[in-house]
Amino acid sequence: MNDLTAQMDAPTALAREHAALLRQWAACQHRISQLVADYQQQLAQLQAQLMRLRAERMLLITQRQWELADEDRCRHRSFLSEEPALTMGAGFTQWI
Repeated sequence: MNDLTAQMDAPTALAREHAALLRQWAACQHRISQLVADYQQQLAQLQAQLMRLRAERMLLITQRQWELADEDRCRHRSFLSEEPALTMGAGFTQWI
């Protein structure tokens, strides 16, 4: 009868070990799923930050280009205003 009891306990012990291994496997899968979800969230945050930084950079570059264009226009205006006016000689006014 002891042999029969031992044979009956063997599948039960195997089933318990199998169940324990399956629980460990499920815990590992759950942990990996959590890590993947965390990494996906971090990636989304970093992508959003990158997009904001790119937009900010584009705005700064555009602003600087407008400032340079304004400086060029001011220089151009001052250059034109500094040119001596054309004067016509007395003979020209008499001719008209």
